[in-house]
Formats: sequence, C-alpha cells, structure tokens
Amino acid sequence: MTDCGQTERTHLLADGELSPAEAEAAREHLATCAHCQAELADIMQLDAAVGDVAAKRGQVVSIAWYRKRNVQLVAAVVAMAAAVVIFLATRKHPPVDKPEQVAIVLAPKRMTEARVTWDAAAKYREYDVPRGDVKHEQVGLAALAELEKRGDNHGIGVLALLEGDRKRAATYLEKVGETPDVLVDRAAIALGDGQPAVALALVDRAMEKAPQHGAALWNRALALRDLGLVRSAAEAFRTVAKLGEPGWADEATQRAKAIDAEADVSVERFTRLVKAGADLARGELTVSLDDARAQPGLARGITYDAIRSAATPEALDKLAPLAKAIDEADRDTAMMDAIARAKTGLHPELSTAYAQIIRALAVEQQQLQNQADVPPVPRGATRAQLLANLRAARADDLLLGVLLKTSDDRVRVNASELAEFAKLAAASPDPWMQLLGLSQQAQAATGANDLMGAEAILVRGKERCKAPGAPAYRCIQLQGNLGELYLKWQRLPEARATLEAAWAAARASNEWWLGVGLLPQLARLAVLGDDATGSGLPLLRAYNGETVLRVPPSNALERCQSDEWGRTQRATVLINRLEFDAARRELAGPACAKPKTPGQAAQQLFVRAELATPADVAKLREDIAAVRADKRATATDQLILDHIEGRAIIESDPPAGEALLERAIAAANAQPATALEARKMAAYSYAVLAVAAAKRGDGAKALAMLAAEQGLTVPTTCVFGAVVEDRHQAFVARDAAGAVHVHHDETRTVPQIDPATLVPAEITAALATCKEVDVIARPPVHGMARILGDKIAWRYLAHRPSPIAPAAKRSLVVANVEPPAGLELPRLGTWQTGADETISGAAATPSRVLAAIASAGEVVINAHGLVDAAQPEASFLALSPESDGRYALTVADVRKAKFTASPLVILAACRASQAAPVWHATWSLPTAFVYAGARAVIASASPIPDADANAFFDDVRARIRGGAAAAIAVRDARVAWLAQHRGDWVRDVIVFE
Repeated sequence: MTDCGQTERTHLLADGELSPAEAEAAREHLATCAHCQAELADIMQLDAAVGDVAAKRGQVVSIAWYRKRNVQLVAAVVAMAAAVVIFLATRKHPPVDKPEQVAIVLAPKRMTEARVTWDAAAKYREYDVPRGDVKHEQVGLAALAELEKRGDNHGIGVLALLEGDRKRAATYLEKVGETPDVLVDRAAIALGDGQPAVALALVDRAMEKAPQHGAALWNRALALRDLGLVRSAAEAFRTVAKLGEPGWADEATQRAKAIDAEADVSVERFTRLVKAGADLARGELTVSLDDARAQPGLARGITYDAIRSAATPEALDKLAPLAKAIDEADRDTAMMDAIARAKTGLHPELSTAYAQIIRALAVEQQQLQNQADVPPVPRGATRAQLLANLRAARADDLLLGVLLKTSDDRVRVNASELAEFAKLAAASPDPWMQLLGLSQQAQAATGANDLMGAEAILVRGKERCKAPGAPAYRCIQLQGNLGELYLKWQRLPEARATLEAAWAAARASNEWWLGVGLLPQLARLAVLGDDATGSGLPLLRAYNGETVLRVPPSNALERCQSDEWGRTQRATVLINRLEFDAARRELAGPACAKPKTPGQAAQQLFVRAELATPADVAKLREDIAAVRADKRATATDQLILDHIEGRAIIESDPPAGEALLERAIAAANAQPATALEARKMAAYSYAVLAVAAAKRGDGAKALAMLAAEQGLTVPTTCVFGAVVEDRHQAFVARDAAGAVHVHHDETRTVPQIDPATLVPAEITAALATCKEVDVIARPPVHGMARILGDKIAWRYLAHRPSPIAPAAKRSLVVANVEPPAGLELPRLGTWQTGADETISGAAATPSRVLAAIASAGEVVINAHGLVDAAQPEASFLALSPESDGRYALTVADVRKAKFTASPLVILAACRASQAAPVWHATWSLPTAFVYAGARAVIASASPIPDADANAFFDDVRARIRGGAAAAIAVRDARVAWLAQHRGDWVRDVIVFE
C-alpha cells in the first residue's frame, strides 16, 4: 500500500491533537484512503492491548486523555462526510485474553436495504442511496486482508456484499455453514440479485431455527415486497417493529405504513370503480378521469356499458372525456372509436333496452335494492325477440354485450350461441372484443376437457397481446386462463412463465382485483411444482398469506375459507415431505361454515384421508357423504370422493375399499385423457391398491395393478414391480421360475430415495438368475438408475400405443448442435461414428430432428441434456434454435410425434432419463420416445463425460447389432467398462422398452 504522506496526521487524529478544522480534513481523507484506514486500525489495536495490560497491572490511564481522543473519533463516526469506524472482536489475543480488533470503515448511512448479521456491520444505520453511480460501500483493503488472514469468511462475505460484489460474497458465505445468521446474509445476496423467491426460502429456513430473528424477518419483508405480496410485506415489517430493535423498529414502522398506504390507494380506487359500475345502473356515470387513467381496464368495461346504454348523440358526447382518458392510458383509440361507431349506427330503443338489462343485473346481483319498476333480465321468448331485433339492426356491439350479459350464468356465453359470439368478436375492430371472443372459446374448450384446443386458442390471444393497442386488462385475464390451463395439464414450466408474466403485468397495471385472482393459481403452482420434495413451501406460505390479507376484514367467511384452503395446501406439501405430524398441525385450524365449492371440499377431504387415524374414519366418511349430496358436485368430484373413501377404509374393510378405488379408476377411464384430475385419482387409486395387495402378500395383484396403470402386460417370469406411496414401500418380483416374492414396509421418513439401497437384497437375489428383467415402476422410482445393480440386465417397460414396426436400416446421428449462446454450454466433442444421415450444426433444430427420427432405424442424439431446477420438469435436449428461437426438445414435443420405423434411440445426453417430479404419470424423454414408436431407448440418469460417450455407446450399438437385447448389451458393456476402471457413470445408463 502506497504511503499517502498523511500518516502522521492520522496519528494526531487518533491522539486527539488536531484542531477542529484539521480533524475534519483528516476525517475526509480517512474515508477514502486505504493506507490511513489500515494505519488507524493498527493504532487502535495497539491502544486496546496497552489499555488491557495497564488495567491488569493496576496502572491508571488518564481519563481526560481518552475523553479528548474519543471526541475526535466519535466526530469521525457521526459526521456526514466522514467514515464510520466500527471495531469487531475476531479472535482471542492470548497475552491479554481479549479479542484482537480489526477496524472496519463503513459509510455513515447504509446503501443496502437488506440487513446483514455480521456484528461489525449489523448495527443500525439509516438507509440512504446516494444519487449518481455509487450504489455500494467502500471497505478498506487492509481490513479485508486481515479478515482473510484470520479465516473470517463470514465477515469477508458480508463486506463483499456491502461493496456490491455479490458473487464473491456468496463464495465466502457458502464456506461458513447454515446458521440462521448466514442464511439471512445469503438472503441479502439473493435480494440484491433480484431473486426474492430464493431469499424467501433462505429466511424461512433461518426462522425455523430462530423464529424471532430480526434480520430474518426484515429480509423476509423485503422478499415479500419484491414478489408483489404487499400486504404480507407490511405485516412482516410490523412484526419487526414489535421487536423494538433500536433504529430498525422505527424504519420498519415507516416502511409498513408506506407499503400499506400504496396498497390502500389501489384498493380504494378499485372500490370506487366497482361503485361506479353500480351507479351506471342508476343512469349515473361517476368514473373519475384520474381513476380511469390509473386503472383503465376496469374503467373500460364500465364505459363500454355506458356507450351501449347511450340513446342519443349528446349522451355519447358526454362520454368522450372519459373515453379519451382511457385511450391515453392504454395508448390506443379504441374507446373513442367505439363512440364513433355508436354514433354512426345509433339504435335508441335497443340502447334503452340494454340500459334496462344493466339495471336488472345490478338488482339481480344485489348491487341495487330491488325496485318494482325494474323488469328482470330478459329470458325465454323475450330474450329471443331482443336478440332477433339486434341481429336485424346489425347492432353488433350491442349484440355482443347482450349475448354475454343475458347468458345462463352471466359469465360464459351459452354453448349454442358461442359460434355467433366468436364470429362477431373476431370481426370487431376493437382488440378488447377480439380477445374476449378468444377467451370465451377457450373457456368452452377447457370445460369440454379439450386442453389442446384451448391452448391453441389462448396462444393466438397471447400473440395478439404482443401487438400495439392490446388492452392490458384482457391480456392479463387471458394469461391467467392460459396459466390455469397449464396447471391442469401439469405443464409446469409453461404455467410458471405464463402466471409470473400475468402477475407482473397486473402489478404494473394497478389491476388489484386481477392480482387477487392470480394468487390462488400461483399457490397451486408452488404445490404442483414441488410435488415430490416440498421445497416450494415458503412461496406457498407467502401466496396463501397474501390471499387472506387481500380479503376485506369485513368478509369474515371468505377470509376463513381462504385461510382454510391455504392450510390444506400447506398440509399437502408437508405430506409430500412425509412430515405427517407437521401436516396435522397445519390442518388443525378453525373450520369454516362451508367450503367454497364441492371441488375444494373434496381436496380438503383428500388431505384429511392421508392423515386419518382409525378414530378419524367415521367422521371423514360422514363429511364425504355430505359433499356427495351437494348438487354442485361434478362427476370428477364424485370420483375423487370415491378415491378418498376407498383410501380411508382399505385397511379396515378391504373389499369395500377396493370396490371404491376400482370404481374411481373406471370413472376416470370414462373421461377424456385430458381430464387430469381424474387421471391423477386413477393413478393414486392404482398405487393404493398395489400397496394394499403387497401388504397382504398378494404379489400377483400388486403387479397387475402396476401394469394396468401404465397399460402394460405383466410378464410371467423375470419381472420386478416397485411402488412408493407415502411411508409405504412395496416391491414384488417374479423369478425365472415364475415364483412370486413380495416385500412391504412402512419405514420411509424422508422423501429422498437412494436407488442403490432401495430394493431389498432378497428381491434382488430372486432375480439374479434371470437373463433379463422387466421393471414396472410407478413414479418416483420410474426412471431411476442403479436399482438392480450392475450384474442384472434390466429395462423399464413403457407404454407404446402401437405395435413395433419392421426396423429400418437407415441410421441417423444428431451431433455438433449449436444451442443458444446464452445457455453458456460447452461445445461437445465431434461424434466420430459414421451414419447414413447426420444432422448437425444449425440444422439440428427440434422440428427437423423429430422429422428425421420418424423413418430411421437407429438414432444417436449427442447433445446437452438439461434439467432446470427452477422449473421442475422432465429433462429436455438443448438443440439448435428454430427461427422463432425455440431450441428445447421436450417430452411434450416427442409425445406428439409418430415414428413409423420403430427406431432404437440412444440419448447420449446428460440426465436424459430424468422424469418430471410428479406422482401420477411416467413423464420423461425415454417414455415419450417409446410412446412415439421407438422400439428401445437408452439414456443416462447422470452427466456423461464427453470424452467417453462415443466409445461406450459405440460398444452398446455393436452388441445390439450383433443380436443382443438392448438391456443385455448395456449390462455387458457396463461390466466391461467397469472392469477397465473407466468411470462409474455407466451405472446410470438405463434402457426403456
């Protein structure tokens, strides 16, 4: 460190020998000079040691001298232009049995919102971000070097964070461990990186160990705020304030008030607009221009009704200022254009009739007190005549409104009129109407379980929303519908992307009510995306909490229902984590007068059945019967109830339990394949039946259940079946002679599975003499490697809807792909093996690869296999991008394909066998290839060394070409490879047929 020439002045400052002006200049210099900071640290360490020794020897040190010194040093702490000097005990000093101290120089005000826990930086400093480029603090290099020397990784990590070097901060904090303090500091890093969900998970882990940890609560509040969960954030800051920590409590109080005040503005605006809708029914237009500009979506809907109700040009002219304000906010001319169209085709009598409908609806919905002079909403012949008059007058805008507002449920257009409504909406020049038409069609398709049709419609709407003039309100609704569809379909990456985009748009557009509607969907995503591990619990708690807090306190029933539903969801996740006692505690809250719907009641009963003890069964069945009797219960609700009751009584009354579960399966099979709730109940019923059969020693029945679920035939010999259900593990084997061996236990305590120790030794031994073993396994076992060891040749059986076609001779290699540079994937080595056809480079796009596979007899795909931990899904292949940027070859893509030549497919890609973490379906790339027509698929469950892939898979191919079955070829190649000590990754290569 270069001597700045001011060392002597630093000594004089420490000794208190400078005049006020000289001390001020020295402090200003000290704030930016690393050399003088280090010198001051040495001085203070020496003083501390001398003082301790003097005290031990009974020597007296002049109090006046120290007071004089402290005046100037304290001034250095509090002066705005100076640095803050904080001393931290870092290590015991043997001679005086006191900590050595390192001087840490920090700014007088903090520049990081998040709190840190390392003592030298944890004290309260007011938050203030300076204008300009400086966004972080400057810490002396000498102090950092000293901390490095002493191995204080926690201190270095925190100071690196304050300096803005979050990557280095993370590196050091990872070395420290997982104490609550360190978890909180790692959360601060995540907040700085714009990852509030990660921060939330970290602070929740900290609070499991230290529930009243002030810094954890503070950073949790920031994470909630950044997620848009503003009511929860304010509540969290109020919790911090109650701790009474100096400085932090006051700032927490101020932050809570500011967040609530901003949220209150949105709620009050929404309330005014809802009232304005009711006022319109009275013939009054009370929407303010300010509210229209701030929340144009809801204001637009009210104004459309006002335009349709206007019977004179003058009435339309009065709407012009409001229409203009909405257009300015949405940056289009749709509302003014609607007024112009209404003027051109004015229909006074029809508009008056429309105004009467608006008033009748307000009375029907109890927004207005019933009045004798208000006729009811038109129905029957009256409605038919009104529609005929509108059609004859070509009053298309009015006709759109009447078709929807006088429909049977007032929300969805009647099925018989949907085609007309869609045609009118598509012909409208107004994007609002166009999107409304698509939304209605998609809802109808979803109701008919035509998920693919609904997706196609909503994707068209999503593309329309990219064009100028697309109304944000309708686009958010459409994205919510699409996200809901993906949730039903268990397409979790798409659901996450869609719902998060909708949530962000709702926040940006001040659409408070649309945000309220999205919260339950985001909560469901946290549950479904976490089906096997429960790692989404922090987000789920956050979404549940915000849902409750956004319900007005005056609506006690809805608040209770929201809270009860949240407890049910959290209990579900805890069951998935096998934390049954915690799930019971979570579920044990106040019961509401009634659940919102039979579907929600059924879901709550499902969770209760999972946790039921024998003493609980009678009450559970009584509640099931009550829901069965609800006239609103759908066919899906009824089959869910069959599953719940069957699960609950299978042990106490096996025949009755089996009958109910089999009835649920039959009912599910009668529904379309896209009816996913039904499919899930069927899958769970199969699992319960298989476990129950194994538990009573009926291995043949257990195997039959496992095979029936996947549409397979049970081999008579050399077959292994596996099912894991909650605490239960059941394994069944038929040996080479056809004898059945069964194992059942209830020893599972954690959701993680070690495949190498999963299967009991006696089951593996029973299969040892088999030439080849067929494996029928439910998720999560399906797709795991190493379950039967190295010496047994085995393969997973997977469903193929069509028979194997004659093998084609053409071989195909996909290699040297060029995935997007943004993925930062290393380039794979060139695949050396020749083939009849090679697709490589930019040509190796998903669509071209699938088209080429269809007629090939042997396929090798040499590419990166990726699993995105933030988006739980089966693995996918990273290929070269299409013209639209799509590069991933996913399970859904492959399942849609049809291979006419039944190829052998070798996926020479890392983790290509990994299945999606769901419990009701075998959803993975290998099973998708088999479903599309492949005769066999070879894939790895782990990373594949690029240098080894060519040689190993060439050996496997050569053995198969020589007549060996795929499973035997893989086993023999693996044994030979391991004998040469060439790496054990080959243990993770598995076969699907």
